[in-house]
Amino acid sequence: MSRYEVSLGRYAGYFDYYVENGTMPESYSLDPLADYLQEVLNEPSNKYLCMIDATWRESIKRSLLDFFEQMLKLYSPIDSDYNKEMKLLQKFEEADIDTKRQMWSQVVRTIATKYTDDEVNLNGYKYMLQSPAFDNDLVFNMMCADWRAAAEMRMQGAKKKLIEINKGSFETRMRDYGSEDYLTLKDKVSAFYRYPMLKEIVRKLGREQETSTKEEDNIKYRYLPFLLSHGVSHEDIEGTTLGNDLQSVIPAEIALLADSETEMLFYHRFASKQLQQFSSRPSSKKPVKTVEKVPRTRLEHGPIILCVDTSGSMNGRPEAIAKSLVMQVLQMAKKQRRRCFLISYSVRTRTLELTSSENWRAVDQFLAMQFTGGTDGELMFRDVIGALNSEDFEMADVLLVSDFCFPNPMPVTRAKILDEKRKGTRFYGLCIEGNACYGSEIIDKMWELK
Repeated sequence: MSRYEVSLGRYAGYFDYYVENGTMPESYSLDPLADYLQEVLNEPSNKYLCMIDATWRESIKRSLLDFFEQMLKLYSPIDSDYNKEMKLLQKFEEADIDTKRQMWSQVVRTIATKYTDDEVNLNGYKYMLQSPAFDNDLVFNMMCADWRAAAEMRMQGAKKKLIEINKGSFETRMRDYGSEDYLTLKDKVSAFYRYPMLKEIVRKLGREQETSTKEEDNIKYRYLPFLLSHGVSHEDIEGTTLGNDLQSVIPAEIALLADSETEMLFYHRFASKQLQQFSSRPSSKKPVKTVEKVPRTRLEHGPIILCVDTSGSMNGRPEAIAKSLVMQVLQMAKKQRRRCFLISYSVRTRTLELTSSENWRAVDQFLAMQFTGGTDGELMFRDVIGALNSEDFEMADVLLVSDFCFPNPMPVTRAKILDEKRKGTRFYGLCIEGNACYGSEIIDKMWELK
């Protein structure tokens, strides 16, 4: 992933967070592009449309990120110059006094060339360094702090100036072509609203129709500790304990019954299991291992794994339906803060975590790609099992979107799938113009669009 993609992923995260919360996240720091993002989202019409129309929100987000990508490229010389200067500053800060004297002329030249006395009072620091009244280390630290602040301010100022110069073209494009971009995106999601079945699938993946929240899916091994046993022969005696087993009560306790004054004490100790009695360890010298099934709770909003067949047989209407469904599931996953993993497969598989803000560009590329090639369902199932064995996607809901014109999984793969189902994973299928009878033992529910 390139440096630009990492930065754009961060801004995509800022966008989602700001739309939802009205503020920037705690990780936010001074940043001209993030400030401009807030400015755009605070514009009344944008703010309103982002709240009521998810498609508009995605459209403006994509346009902003495209603009930010252009700006990041323009920032490259500014960042390069700033980083070079910071290396010099850090080297000077960490140097001993002799090295500082050697570097002094280069430092003075850099500061004098770039900054005014109001930004870094170089002459004042020179005077203090020549005066015995001032500690040199303290003066150097003060000068470096001012230098760093001035460099940061100059860098941010240069970036803000570039935004001011270029934002007009972005805003003009939004005004002239924003509606066109919005309608194009709207057309991509329109298939979802033409087929009520797709809404049912999203509700099912959202676990809004769970009838049971527990699955007998976890085996617990319990090791019973060494326990003292009662009612033993004298040769097995290991010690004494408290209880009310009359066969094991020690003679001193039985003697209490011989006197009317202590008889009631015996009965009281018997009722409260406080009689002293002989005891021993069980004959087994090892802990006893028992196995029991423990109810394991399925998360109310657990992870999702989407498997989309991108082979040539899915081209056309099935492709449009699949992409529209992916977009709706992604929006639901973001709203519910659920992890969502995409596996696209034909002759090979590609995997992508949809809910990661850094992957926004890859999501766009998936939505723009044309479905071609053959189908290898075996590779897809292996990727699914791999994801299910990770901590983040354990017991996920798995949705397969395909025409299911590929062989059933191999016996070894099938056994692993059934094992995951026993743990709590659910496998769903959307069959578009294909074999809706595929894998009845594997698929918990199959929807069919002809």
